[in-house]
Amino acid sequence: MNRITLVAGAAAAAAAFVLTGAPAANAAAPTTFTITQTIDTNTPGDDPPLTTFTSSIPGCETGTFYDDVQVAAGNVDRPGQRNFIITTDYVCDSGDVITALKQAHLGMDSPLQLTGGTGQFAGIHGTGTDHVVSDVNGVITTVISGRLVG
Repeated sequence: MNRITLVAGAAAAAAAFVLTGAPAANAAAPTTFTITQTIDTNTPGDDPPLTTFTSSIPGCETGTFYDDVQVAAGNVDRPGQRNFIITTDYVCDSGDVITALKQAHLGMDSPLQLTGGTGQFAGIHGTGTDHVVSDVNGVITTVISGRLVG
């Protein structure tokens, strides 16, 4: 009789756990995002060049962005390859800012992290990959795809 009670008790506990849900199961699913950057190096008198973006992040669909290159170094194992650490501020048309930290490698897909921002984006976090789509006549287009977390 004790064995049946023990099995029934374990089954009831498991059912209660399933019905209430495990904490991880209740966490919000990551949301995907894209940011398409355009850098126009042909704009006369602009230093730095004109930089604009569009994104799928609600509240920050368009704006301009500014790169702050913090480290630029060559790769001794691959002559001609340059590596960069860049902080990018995406200034939305609303005035709010999304900040990203990029580890850029010329000619390669590069990882990035969304590390915060201002206004409605103060707590934004995410990860993604920056991919150069085209570099035609001084107009560079890159597409970032990733996931917002938290």
